[in-house]
Amino acid sequence: MKHEKIKCGDFKQLTKVTQKSKLQQAAMTAISVQTSPEDIKHLKELFQQLDVNNDGTLSLSELKKGLENAKDGSCGDCTHLYDIL
Repeated sequence: MKHEKIKCGDFKQLTKVTQKSKLQQAAMTAISVQTSPEDIKHLKELFQQLDVNNDGTLSLSELKKGLENAKDGSCGDCTHLYDIL
């Protein structure tokens, strides 16, 4: 699999999902059925890049490493997320 550099916007998408309540997540799941195959493919590839040990979940250290790789000074949100973690 070709690995692309992780972009700050990718982390914004992931954090939006984790900040939602169960009801909101259920609604998002229903909406995701309408998500384009290209977007789903991109998010799956991003998740696989972040999931270094291939256990199907993202650990705090995997998220921090991904954020560290993504922050380049131009993405204040990535730097802020990294600092929080």
